[in-house]
Amino acid sequence: MDAPTVAVSDDGKRFAVGWMGNPGGKDRDVMWAVSSAGGQLPPEALLPEKPEGVQGHPSAGADSTGVFYIAWEDARGGKPGIWMQTSAAGAKPERMSADGAEATYPSLSAGKSVGVVWEQGGNAEFRKIK
Repeated sequence: MDAPTVAVSDDGKRFAVGWMGNPGGKDRDVMWAVSSAGGQLPPEALLPEKPEGVQGHPSAGADSTGVFYIAWEDARGGKPGIWMQTSAAGAKPERMSADGAEATYPSLSAGKSVGVVWEQGGNAEFRKIK
């Protein structure tokens, strides 16, 4: 386990954790788990569900409605890009950075608004999610 990140709901009753791991003994992957109302963690989930390439540098947050977010660096297709997923039912990973752009080191901030910033081409790029 490496690079843990945590987000806590406004009421303090739920939390989400993310980290980099090597569960299959191959490439490094990002894993995350979101607690139930009782604070219990379910089994961790890989991000994305069927990872290709190396993932890393997760950053987590919780918005004011109790939805959790996680952003991470994902090198599927060769170049690292920034991806994000929420804890909302049926949520799928969504690319934040431009296709083909090399993007690294995401940092997510959440509350009433949600945004992700990352490094791309020597500059900081930002995307508001909510």
